[in-house]
Amino acid sequence: TWVDVQIGGAACGNNATYERTYTAQDVCGNSSSTTQTVIITDLTAPVWVNEAGEALSANETTLQLPCELADSAQMNSINHESLFMAVDLCDADLDYSVSAVLVSGGCIGTWIRTWTATDDCGNSSNFEQTVVMYDNGNPFFTSFPADVEISLDSGCSANFVVSATGGEPEAADNCDACFDQNLTITYADVRVL
Repeated sequence: TWVDVQIGGAACGNNATYERTYTAQDVCGNSSSTTQTVIITDLTAPVWVNEAGEALSANETTLQLPCELADSAQMNSINHESLFMAVDLCDADLDYSVSAVLVSGGCIGTWIRTWTATDDCGNSSNFEQTVVMYDNGNPFFTSFPADVEISLDSGCSANFVVSATGGEPEAADNCDACFDQNLTITYADVRVL
């Protein structure tokens, strides 16, 4: 026969330590006992799944977002575009974290987000989510020089370079809020009279 006695509490999840005492007894009542230590440990990491509870495939981990929904703070938040979840055999309330790195690719760039799910016993697993940003808005002028009238000089010519007509306009883009777009402003002169 044997008897199990829990001698160590659950450090996490269903982990525990038991002392199992085996007893052998003959028909005359003579007996002998020995003990065995049994340690139960959760070593299984969480598994990432989609909404249907199936393992994630590579095409499910790519997302396209406009740049205004993909700045650094948003990409490093577990509450932003968290489309997946992980499941664990012993822990129904996993801890999540995400870290994002901006890499080249796409018109504006691409984020690689590394998601981590950790159970109560410290077992963790990662998956990478690719976020390809796109710019869906035209640049817009934030300041523009007013119309100007320049008098001809005595040689019947006029200095109408950009600096003499009020300077260059300034422009911005919807993605400037997140990324320095280094907008290029060009101009062309067309004689209308």
